[in-house]
Amino acid sequence: MSDSVIDRTVGFRLGGVNATETAFTAPLGDALYSYARRENPTVADCERALADVESCDWCILTPCGMAAINTALSTFNDPADARPWLFPADVYSGTAQYAAEVLKGQRGTNVRFTDPAGANSTTANLVGAIEEEAPALVFVEPITNPLLDVVDVPAVVRAARRRGALVVVDNTIGTPYLFKPLDAGADLVVHSATKWLAGHNDILAGVIGVNDPDLRARLLMHRNTIGSVISPDDAGRLKSELATFSLRVARQNATAAELAGYLENHPGVARVRYAGLSSHADHAVARSLFDERGFGALITFDLARDEEGCSRFVDDLGPHIPHIASMGDVTTSFLHIRACFGTAYEPSTIRLSVGVEPVEWVVGHLENALRATG
Repeated sequence: MSDSVIDRTVGFRLGGVNATETAFTAPLGDALYSYARRENPTVADCERALADVESCDWCILTPCGMAAINTALSTFNDPADARPWLFPADVYSGTAQYAAEVLKGQRGTNVRFTDPAGANSTTANLVGAIEEEAPALVFVEPITNPLLDVVDVPAVVRAARRRGALVVVDNTIGTPYLFKPLDAGADLVVHSATKWLAGHNDILAGVIGVNDPDLRARLLMHRNTIGSVISPDDAGRLKSELATFSLRVARQNATAAELAGYLENHPGVARVRYAGLSSHADHAVARSLFDERGFGALITFDLARDEEGCSRFVDDLGPHIPHIASMGDVTTSFLHIRACFGTAYEPSTIRLSVGVEPVEWVVGHLENALRATG
């Protein structure tokens, strides 16, 4: 199939009775196209490209990142297993809501959130909880969202293996450019491909990476059964945008490192959370985990101002740098954390998603907004 072709077919020609029976009974993923909810050539082509980026055997596309998480975790759901499922305290708010309201509230899963890191690290809290509680499953983010702690995923995987737990890693922020969780022994990796994998703020997509063939078969069956399928148009666009993935992310990581240094030295900023800074508590872990390829393209920082000053910062910056509830775009954007994620966060906390613009351009607008805070 040509890269420029988007196959929007819903019902494929089936042939005779025997061929039809074969098409509907063959294992999913065998490219015996019959109905688009089961398989689609454009989607399959994008999944192969994603598997190359992730360096895994198979990738499975879903309509968005939360659909990828739901498909992945639903595959493991066993009502007869009372062992807990562990989630970090600082997990993405959408994942936390899903764990609390769907897994625990609707399905009765024994969901356990680790304690906030405090003086400890997220890694230490996860490993300690794994050793103490012998969970069935551990969910982890190598870089947490939005406070940007860095988790020693290999250490978490080792602890999980000792206690017989599965490990699912949301590597949306880390990206395959920095780190590949399946190489570290994780069972599944999930991404909101909406973010850096696509990188243009123009599609919703999720992806699951897997190496185990039996697990892949279960995931495909679940995706087909619940109908969690991506459109061919979005899959085709994602495949096209993957071509610049490494170039984009390398530039974004490099620019973020410069911006983090600028912000750390600015009198209008009280604190900067970015693992590339030696002041970050997880700097050494990040260096070992990411092999100095970079430290991500997100920076979270606290303004040294009251709520009114922070509001002025948002108002001044918004016309120049988009204030949006997404990240990973080629265009730099920012988010007032508390306004989006709730009162668990300070009113002075800002998340900056670094794009590919010249660093001087971003610094200029940040400087003006910081002056506007008074």
